[in-house]
Amino acid sequence: MNMMSFALGWLLLLVAAIVLGIYRQMLGSHEDETVHLAANEAALVGRQKTLAKKIESVGHWFRWLALITSLYGVALLAAYLHRVWIQSSMPH
Repeated sequence: MNMMSFALGWLLLLVAAIVLGIYRQMLGSHEDETVHLAANEAALVGRQKTLAKKIESVGHWFRWLALITSLYGVALLAAYLHRVWIQSSMPH
């Protein structure tokens, strides 16, 4: 069993999570946090709602991807440490 292919898979997950997190931050930086109450600002309210939904959706997927990446990384580390432990206990 080649651990390098599993490590590469984890690295791809990590890069995807980082890119998604950066994208979420970029969306958040364009968010208008002003409360628009005037009737002539109805279009702004619609854009705020749309952007808020998009930020929430990307944030949801980011959280799941970060969780999966973390769990996969912990499992990969455990498998690696187990392998090292077994190899070190074998007589030379």
